[in-house]
Amino acid sequence: MADLHHAIEIDAPPAKVYEAITTSEGLRSWWTSDSTAESTVGSVAEFGFFNRETVFRMQIDRLRPRKRVVWTCVGGPEEWKGTVLTWVLSREVEGTKLRFKHGK
Repeated sequence: MADLHHAIEIDAPPAKVYEAITTSEGLRSWWTSDSTAESTVGSVAEFGFFNRETVFRMQIDRLRPRKRVVWTCVGGPEEWKGTVLTWVLSREVEGTKLRFKHGK
């Protein structure tokens, strides 16, 4: 899998963006309605797609409130297993800059 990088600006404060990527409710609002996650390092979040034909499991490796979130894929399609997803948030004048990386 090639590394994927994105940078976007979001019209919301970092605390709100952080909540959207660290809580079940937040993740359900933008990724999949079949999301379960705890804001606890070491826990495993789960995301189901297509009536759970595909299920991703992400170990929560690092949480730095309003700054950084890091997951490692521990279950799902083979090409995702062992990959790392990282979100870095920074405060901007009008919201939050979100930098996302998914890769090995």
